[in-house]
Amino acid sequence: LLGVVEGVGGHSDSEEEEEDFEELPTGSARVSWYKKPDNPATVRVETLEVVDRALLHHDVVARRSAPLGQSGYVTSVDVMCEIRFLDSGELVSNVDSRLLGQVQPLKQGTFAVLGQWLGKVDQTLDVITIRMLEGSVCRVYNADPDVLVPLDEQGFNENSTPFYPGQRVKANQGVLMRATWIKGGL
Repeated sequence: LLGVVEGVGGHSDSEEEEEDFEELPTGSARVSWYKKPDNPATVRVETLEVVDRALLHHDVVARRSAPLGQSGYVTSVDVMCEIRFLDSGELVSNVDSRLLGQVQPLKQGTFAVLGQWLGKVDQTLDVITIRMLEGSVCRVYNADPDVLVPLDEQGFNENSTPFYPGQRVKANQGVLMRATWIKGGL
């Protein structure tokens, strides 16, 4: 079972505690478990095993062979990823994370910046571009999986879009008639 630790009792990443959660008791952690409905959950720290903890900029570090010797701080982090393609299941290793982007970078609750303005995304609408087998292209605004039905069972978690690039979808004629046609037509 994999999860992400969101907070640890007795430790704070900022001077202000998050207002959405109650303070954690010392020795416990707030964890969001992968593909579990009751998230986040509070668990005892000693029941957890850390399997991945990336070094962050400005972390203080020392050599493993001499932890009390000379120390320094992290100035650069290179992350290599292992990617599994949804359609083929093919696994590709050693992919530089700088070459990757998010499928849906802005989603509800994400903070966004425009110039000197900072805001929080309240609502997102999916605009899906569809390329037909014969080459026609159209856009469906405010796409919903009930009217633009994904043919592939694989997808992302329920907190993100049900659509992804390269996915095959099915739509009835009414949806395609309301679509904006970029190339060709119905």
